[in-house]
Amino acid sequence: MNEIDLERIANRLGERAAAELDVERTAAAVVSRLRSRPAVAWWRSSTLLRLAAALALTVGAGLFAYRTTSGPSTPSAAAANTPALLQGLSSDELEEVLDSLSLEAPAHERVALGLHDLNDEQLKELLQKMEG
Repeated sequence: MNEIDLERIANRLGERAAAELDVERTAAAVVSRLRSRPAVAWWRSSTLLRLAAALALTVGAGLFAYRTTSGPSTPSAAAANTPALLQGLSSDELEEVLDSLSLEAPAHERVALGLHDLNDEQLKELLQKMEG
């Protein structure tokens, strides 16, 4: 069998299949099947709606967790400079600052204002407490 014989056989098979095919009946069957099943838009799919809801919940929960668990990692410049500013103030100026904050500290008797006001026994007790 050579190539010419194979082509002749294939042509005969094609002619026979074309003669047996009813084009009108096939077209009518395809059209009726398409009309029997209503077309559903892909965006109306309940699966897509569920996927969008799950995505929204996940993103919302992630943002909520991020905002509630992560605080500022570095203190603000004003908070970082406050101790340095307070160290430069005199005791009268510090009292004015405390008075301006309207903080009332309880006044106890025998409260020492500084290390120079402590006697030897109180200094030893303080050092022992500091050493642990």
